[in-house]
Amino acid sequence: MTDFDTAVRRAQEYFAKKGALCLSKVYEADDSWIFFASSGNSPKFGNSGVSICKKTGEVRSFVLPSKANFIKLKNAKLLGD
Repeated sequence: MTDFDTAVRRAQEYFAKKGALCLSKVYEADDSWIFFASSGNSPKFGNSGVSICKKTGEVRSFVLPSKANFIKLKNAKLLGD
């Protein structure tokens, strides 16, 4: 099992490699946490997020648009807004 703090660190490491400075949104889904990041104050369009599996800790791209990912995001809870 992967706890939330570990998932946050993995997401930060993932986005740091892509040049993002900070996590901008975090969602909790049934089986994973979904993270989005930004490179500062300017919005970035067309960027993807990352999904961290709660059970295995696997890091996967969370790409939109995707019908399955839109459904997952709709049913997820936004954390810390």
